[in-house]
Amino acid sequence: MSEADLYHHQTQHDTLLTEQLDVCGGHAGRGDDYHYHVTPTCMIEEMKNAGDDAIIGWGFDGFPLFGKNNPDGTPIADQALDVCNGQADDTYGYRYHTTDDAPYIIQCLMGDVADFDSLPRIAPLRPAEGSLRMEPGRPPAGGVDDLVFTQSDSGSRSLDYSYKGEAYYIRYKPTDAQDCYEVETKTVTNDGAVKTGVYCR
Repeated sequence: MSEADLYHHQTQHDTLLTEQLDVCGGHAGRGDDYHYHVTPTCMIEEMKNAGDDAIIGWGFDGFPLFGKNNPDGTPIADQALDVCNGQADDTYGYRYHTTDDAPYIIQCLMGDVADFDSLPRIAPLRPAEGSLRMEPGRPPAGGVDDLVFTQSDSGSRSLDYSYKGEAYYIRYKPTDAQDCYEVETKTVTNDGAVKTGVYCR
């Protein structure tokens, strides 16, 4: 991504505007990794030290992420944040912030990352032999209703929800093979068709 791209907000790829985020400000990516694109409101509500001076995250470059105000509680001055959504800090040298407007959260890293290839990433599930490749999902416009997540002691998990009055689900359970799961889905992406397969990390 070039620096010019960072200054150009592409609304068609804005996960907030395209209603791809849940009420907590995040969603699961291609690697089934849950992550935030805007202020992590639910997480902040659960923090015992919630407040303007609380660090709510860290960039991979080691700089802290704060909420929508300065750590002393004062509002962030207009134009104070740079393209990465941060500003200089007397204690840490630099700090990131969340904002109500795009880019909402850390957009780029201001500091150095010693070993970019070693950053934690979760690979998407790949189909086991005999299973078809799972197509990327498309988020239901406007969100879903009655979202319920359940997990059993055996490791099986189920995410049930409704969309426009129709019931959908994603269910999976571990197989005997390490890092492999038996998956059954009925999703908006597949127009309600039930899909099954075995997928592995």
